[in-house]
Amino acid sequence: MVRTVKIYTLVLALIASACLVFAFEANNRADSAVRQKAAWETEVAQWRAASRDVLRQNRAVVRENKRLVKRYRKVVVDAKRVVRAQEKTNRARALAASKRTRTVVTYSSGGSSSGGGGSAPAPAPAAPSSGTS
Repeated sequence: MVRTVKIYTLVLALIASACLVFAFEANNRADSAVRQKAAWETEVAQWRAASRDVLRQNRAVVRENKRLVKRYRKVVVDAKRVVRAQEKTNRARALAASKRTRTVVTYSSGGSSSGGGGSAPAPAPAAPSSGTS
């Protein structure tokens, strides 16, 4: 009977050891799951913070782009205004130049030198002589 008690004690010790190993393993798995959950929650928080930063930067870029578009449109309008003004100035200059070249010279047909009717243009300057007359 002593031998049976020893075997029985040994079997109980093995069963108790197996239970303890199983309990430690389950506790270890639970701790690991808790650590994994905490790590996952930390990663989720980091991704959320990163997405908030990206959205904030995106909004700032959109605002800056809208400002640049408005400024560009103003520059285009100003440039068109300058071009129109330059064209107007060029047309006015061309018109003035064409008026200067179109002046009508009237010659008097009579031999009267009393300054009556028409005005005669000034005589042309004499051609330079070669010095051998």
